[in-house]
Amino acid sequence: MRPIKTALIKNMPLNNILVKTIFITIALSIIAFNHVNAQTVRIAGSSTVFPFSTVVAEQVGRRTGAPPIVESTGSGAGMKSICRKDVDIANVSRRIKASELKTCKQNNVNLYEFLVGRDGVVLAVNKDNNNFKSISLAQLYQALAKQLYINGKLLDNPNQTWRDIDKNLPNVKILIYGPPPTSGTRDALETLGLIKGAEAIPAMKALKKSDKKQFEKLAVTIREDGTYVEGGENDNLLIRKLADETNAVAIFGFSYLENNLASVRGIAIDDALPEFDYIIDGSYQLTRPLYFYVRQKSWSQTNLQNYVRAFISQTAIGEEGYLTDKGLVPLTAAEFKLQQNKLRNPIILSADMLR
Repeated sequence: MRPIKTALIKNMPLNNILVKTIFITIALSIIAFNHVNAQTVRIAGSSTVFPFSTVVAEQVGRRTGAPPIVESTGSGAGMKSICRKDVDIANVSRRIKASELKTCKQNNVNLYEFLVGRDGVVLAVNKDNNNFKSISLAQLYQALAKQLYINGKLLDNPNQTWRDIDKNLPNVKILIYGPPPTSGTRDALETLGLIKGAEAIPAMKALKKSDKKQFEKLAVTIREDGTYVEGGENDNLLIRKLADETNAVAIFGFSYLENNLASVRGIAIDDALPEFDYIIDGSYQLTRPLYFYVRQKSWSQTNLQNYVRAFISQTAIGEEGYLTDKGLVPLTAAEFKLQQNKLRNPIILSADMLR
């Protein structure tokens, strides 16, 4: 900015001096605002990671006065946002897909990867619903699949009640509220639940040997007859659905179960309950990792580093960390040490690292 000469000010009318002073003040304020705004960390993605991310953001905001902005948009949408350079961090309730990494690379976006903990994909019911105790992955597949092999023929799923699948299941209409295709929870449901459940069906097991691509397509294609209802990216909405639909089942992340035990309860999968210890030791089969991805070009921002360091800390994600109280299943000691090393020496994620 060019200096204002004293002599010029002395000969300038008072009104002009006031106008120029106000103009300069406004200009400096805009510059300061833009600088602060440029430093605002933007985060989007997984509804499962969202509550953990929000708590860390609040902690950082109280300490620094610059809280990150966190949005729950779904894992797939979060990855699209970071590849478009719309956000600095993407929360994902699964690992990044090779296709997503390729898209980011094509857009000149390099990423740092951080594993923050684990979570279980939970099937839950109203706490007063005593019909369900445990179901198998095969039964879950038979409830959700769009088409099933029946007497050697591929037909539209005829199962209308749980008892149609197995006489030991309740005689109530199948109604399942769950995540949309953009959700990492949906990806985990398909990979960990439906594919494994389909493998337990003899006809599907044979199909996998003869035509793996067709097997996978049939295994993860969910029926569209109103039996499965997509609940969007708001898992709290699914909790509320269970209050209204006593016989309904809802699918969401373990942390939402932990924080709503007064109104809902989890269903065992193959006799393993969705509980902390069973998720840690792998007895509960619907267990998945939770990640966030950082855009390399955002790494130099002080506010971003404050957030990442606060998240990848013993205080937050350690065994006694405050996020475990929110339902986050902690990493092993070796995994945590690796994330701390990556914090000190960030590594650009490559396709080879995903293999």
